[in-house]
Amino acid sequence: MTEPIPSQYESLLGEIMERIRSAQLVALRQVNREMITLYSDIGRLIVARQEGYMNRLSPTLSCCRNVFSRQVLTITPPQQLLR
Repeated sequence: MTEPIPSQYESLLGEIMERIRSAQLVALRQVNREMITLYSDIGRLIVARQEGYMNRLSPTLSCCRNVFSRQVLTITPPQQLLR
């Protein structure tokens, strides 16, 4: 026959489980923070590469790009640009 679990063991187990949950939450936040930083850096790299490409185009095309950008920003609602 098994002996009943002492109450101290149950409280110890509860404390251990709470510390594990707390550590998991801290780790999750750190991972999320790092992923957001990574995605932001990737976005900056893409924009920099696109700007470099656009700067190499002829002045005529570059001028057209500015007009097109203004038209897109005035026609497209900002919420749709963020998707």
